[in-house]
Amino acid sequence: MRDIGLSRAPDEAIIDRAVVERRIVVSADTDFGDLLRRGRRTAPSVILVREPKATPRQRLALVLGVLRECGDPLTAGALVVVRRSTGVRVRPLPLDVSGDR
Repeated sequence: MRDIGLSRAPDEAIIDRAVVERRIVVSADTDFGDLLRRGRRTAPSVILVREPKATPRQRLALVLGVLRECGDPLTAGALVVVRRSTGVRVRPLPLDVSGDR
């Protein structure tokens, strides 16, 4: 993100750029899921890596596994949460907001 000037950009700017460039956002920041839900967005897909103690190599392995396993949902629009302990959870976009207050 530093290379394209987004290292300090607001999450909304990252989401908007990912939509325009048809990219997938990979992050540990759950705010991206909240933005998808509140905005009823259908893109971009987001992979949330929920392994705070994982090494960069372990995180990379998790993301590569998600890309191999979840190509179709990611192409269609999805929030994918990955944890070593619980595996992969795929939620198609737009996210259900019925539980929001």
